[in-house]
Amino acid sequence: MTETSSRLLQLLALLQARRDWPGRELAQRLEVSERTVRRDVERLRRIQEMTAELGMNLAGVERVFELEEQLEAMAAKVRRLEKRAARLAAEAVDSSRIRLLDSGTVTMQLGWAAIAAARAAQAGLGADEVVAAAQSNLQRSRLFAVLETLEYVYRGGRIGRAAQLVGSMLSIKPILTVENGEVVPLERVRTWRRAIERLVDLTRQEAPLESLAVMHAGNLSDAQAIADRLRDLVPPEQLIFTQAGPVLATYAGPGALGVMPVKAAQ
Repeated sequence: MTETSSRLLQLLALLQARRDWPGRELAQRLEVSERTVRRDVERLRRIQEMTAELGMNLAGVERVFELEEQLEAMAAKVRRLEKRAARLAAEAVDSSRIRLLDSGTVTMQLGWAAIAAARAAQAGLGADEVVAAAQSNLQRSRLFAVLETLEYVYRGGRIGRAAQLVGSMLSIKPILTVENGEVVPLERVRTWRRAIERLVDLTRQEAPLESLAVMHAGNLSDAQAIADRLRDLVPPEQLIFTQAGPVLATYAGPGALGVMPVKAAQ
């Protein structure tokens, strides 16, 4: 069993013994950061939902860990193969003119990096400098998104039916972000209005900004309201207001909102 699985089982044992652990104390006991504790708790919650749906008891949790790790290993292998294919394609064309960059993100967070690279190229910079411009932009950008309904991520296999039902009954709105190439929950809030407020708050915390994008999936009114509240953070030409593409909208579902700020370079 990996170190992560062992830590999750240790965390599970601690939570079974006591439900009201302060995050700092859990982090000290597990010898990890509080951020890692929050992610581990979230992963335990997903596993609990999965085992409940399958009628498994706690004895099956370890097997779930193993299956998750196998899937993660397969996904990592696919990513390696994709990078290898891209590298071979570059070599087949002209490796001296082509640079490979894994953005590790999606939508306009990737779009801003592409724009930064294009501007660097238009300014006459070399290939390495163009890549550096894109990397700098990626390091300074964030993605915050909120889903109006959990139904579509359930249909896409991202969450279990139990989580979808509970989330819907409690009006839970997950706020998502992207970390290390993965879409992960940043926090959960109750009610749609509160979720919109958090998108605005999280974006303002990134200021001062260089650029900003607001995206929506068939939710023009809420997206416009968010853009109006944030437009003072950037020059008009650095604010992009757009609609999500069909693939992203299919996974996120109608009504989803996203904000992609880029911090100003120091």
